[in-house]
Amino acid sequence: DYLHWWAAQGIAGVNFHNTEWLKTDTVYFDATSRSCRINPKAYGIKAFDLGSHGRVEPVAVDNEDKLDLRAYAVGSATNLYVTIINKEHGAAGRSAAVTILPAGFSLENAAVMFLAASNGNAGTTTGITLGGAAISNNTPWRGNWTPVKLANAGQCFVQVPAASAAIVKILEDKSTHWMGQ
Repeated sequence: DYLHWWAAQGIAGVNFHNTEWLKTDTVYFDATSRSCRINPKAYGIKAFDLGSHGRVEPVAVDNEDKLDLRAYAVGSATNLYVTIINKEHGAAGRSAAVTILPAGFSLENAAVMFLAASNGNAGTTTGITLGGAAISNNTPWRGNWTPVKLANAGQCFVQVPAASAAIVKILEDKSTHWMGQ
C-alpha cells in the first residue's frame, strides 16, 4: 500500500533502510537460529515489484460494503497490473469479491498471485506466502501465478481474503505462459 501510494504521488523511489538488530526491518538476523529471516515488509516489497511494471493508471472503486480495501493499477501498452489490498482482519475480517473491468484494455489473459498471512493474521511474522510460496534466505522463491477465469463481458473476478493482497496481471498476449513468471 505504502509503495503504490508513493508511486501514485510521482515519487521516483523509496529507500528502505535496514538496521540489523531491529526485527521490524526487511531482513534481520535471528540469533537463535543464527540465520537471516525475512519480515512481512520484504513480501510487500516483492509484491509491489510484481505489480508495478508500467505507469500508474487511474482506478475507480465501488465499495458498497465499506470494506477496508485499497486498489492500485499500473499499466503498459500490453500489460495491466491491478493490486487489491484487503485490510480487513481479525474475527470480523471480511473477504472481498472484486470485479475488474479494465477500461480501454482488451482482457485476453489474466492471472493472480496472492500475498497471504497464515490464518489471516495481519500481525503475524511467520507463515506468510506470496504466490503460494515463502521467501527464504537459502532457497529460490517459487511463487506462481494462478490463471483467472474471465467472464464473457471482459470482466475478471477475484476473491481476496481478509488480511491479504492480490496482484492481478492482465495480458493482451494469449501466448504468454504463467508458470515460473
